[in-house]
Amino acid sequence: MRGYTIIEVMIVLTVTSALLISALAVISGQQQKTEFSQAIRDIESQLRDTINDVSTGFYNNTGNFTCSSSGGGPLLAEGANNQGKNEDCIFIGRAVQFAVNGTNGEGFNIYDIVGQRQISAASGEQNSADLDDAKPKAIAPDEANCSEATYPNSTDSKTLSYGLSVKSMNYTSGGTTTPIGAVGFISSLSQNGNLESGSQIVNLYPISGTVLGNSACEAVDEINKTSYYTLANPDGGVKICFKSGGTDQNGVITIGSNGRELSVDLAISEGNCS
Repeated sequence: MRGYTIIEVMIVLTVTSALLISALAVISGQQQKTEFSQAIRDIESQLRDTINDVSTGFYNNTGNFTCSSSGGGPLLAEGANNQGKNEDCIFIGRAVQFAVNGTNGEGFNIYDIVGQRQISAASGEQNSADLDDAKPKAIAPDEANCSEATYPNSTDSKTLSYGLSVKSMNYTSGGTTTPIGAVGFISSLSQNGNLESGSQIVNLYPISGTVLGNSACEAVDEINKTSYYTLANPDGGVKICFKSGGTDQNGVITIGSNGRELSVDLAISEGNCS
């Protein structure tokens, strides 16, 4: 019985190595797809949780700021105050900014938004009846306060998992699609002007003026403006396109659309992220 020649052994080793490399590639590809699926479903869940936080009145209480009002809007200042003790203000929503500057499209921030509880009127103090009265303001530094290390800041900064990144974000209204970088979830105010945290319907507000790649302070600057208040619940909703870090997959999360109750829907597909 003769043994194998060196050439035969080399052929066997070459074929075995090729099969091993192919198997490892398949395993690695499957793992990357699993990681992508986990990452995209994680951000989908976090968006749902953010909407639920607004509807229940939960916010990220840091206990290191005070909120008062002179009628011109919430006034934030450094200081210790327990949750529920900032009586001049009311929590009314949260905003999410994606692809924060310097994060390679992977970082996102969640901002708490407060409003003033009352306004001055001819008949005396009255509860804020709408967003123009409440004058929403994020508990975070804007451009004017960006360098102040002690400015009140309850920002929840997070990173998408497994190299997931945001490639595009936009809203569609009346057939027109507009790119944005942040979206707000704001409680509606009751018909009788009684501003009650956590008891209202949550409305979707694209933050016009924001784009992917804004700094945190730039995004907060836009969140604090009143120009986006008229954009509640656009008929085409808000679409966020996420790209996998290791596969050719992408996932599009659609928030709201077609006048439905605020919802978060996910669609995963192959190919380029539009």
